[in-house]
Amino acid sequence: MAFDYKAVAAGIARSEGMGALLPVVEKELLHYRILSAMQDGGFFGPIVFQGGTSLRLCHGSPRYSEDLDFAGGTGFGVDDLRGLGECVRSSLAGMSPDVQVKVREPVRDEGLVRRWRISIRTAAQRRDLPNQSIKLEVASVPAHEPQTRPVRVNYPSVSAIAGDIILAVESPTEILADKLLSFACSSHIRRRDLWDMCWLSSRADVDASRAFRMATLKAGEYGEVGEWEACAGRLREIPSVLSSDAFLDEMRRFLPARMLVATVESLSWREYASQAVTGLYDPSGPAWASPYGSPGFGRPMPEPDQSSAVPMWRDGGPALS
Repeated sequence: MAFDYKAVAAGIARSEGMGALLPVVEKELLHYRILSAMQDGGFFGPIVFQGGTSLRLCHGSPRYSEDLDFAGGTGFGVDDLRGLGECVRSSLAGMSPDVQVKVREPVRDEGLVRRWRISIRTAAQRRDLPNQSIKLEVASVPAHEPQTRPVRVNYPSVSAIAGDIILAVESPTEILADKLLSFACSSHIRRRDLWDMCWLSSRADVDASRAFRMATLKAGEYGEVGEWEACAGRLREIPSVLSSDAFLDEMRRFLPARMLVATVESLSWREYASQAVTGLYDPSGPAWASPYGSPGFGRPMPEPDQSSAVPMWRDGGPALS
């Protein structure tokens, strides 16, 4: 089916006043197309959606994301998704004769994670502009709390390609566990994880104590026990990261203006977020949890109503209080 994703994205960004977010709106439309192709091709069987894009598309996060991440189980191998690269390439190229797609297949000895690197450009695109690039990654680790969920239709104009996608996705609590581990153990500062962890802490369906225990279990599954046990230094950096220009600059690329003002640009929110995220690393559970909600996010979020794939919030996130 023909689909001019650039024109559709431009219309969405214009109507929603999100011109600065045009690149990630385009990328989200490509996410829908890729996931639809994967479902049609029968590739969802062995894998479970995880990561920031799963928060956005299945759990209602207002933050835009870049890549598609999955857990494949301890026995996962490249052959379990044989033909995935060609399936994705064919679907994306089928959007228009002007769309040029390259898919770089994973290398077999990449370790725990297998990566398909997808590059998209249009024939009319200026040569000095970067391609749209999406990584599709599958980690050979188990998902402990998979849930079957529909992909949320964030824009009525994409309901034809996104409205019928249903897949297994990690629970919000398990995604929090992943982010606790990745922020603590990564070789580089994962700024978006800080924002996501604070947002997840505002949800009524997230068990922070269970997430911490699960992160400890996952440290063994990812081979990061040493880094996890020695993460105190990284945790001490949380206040300075949240107050840095680098954090503000990065989040400007992924948050609608209303949410940016309510959270990242607010000194009160940054002070709160520092306490909230640091408290998530307390094995006894965060002492700051409140039934009255969290700054910038409103009241604690219940499990989203899955009776409709259309989001209850215009920007995919909770209403501000």
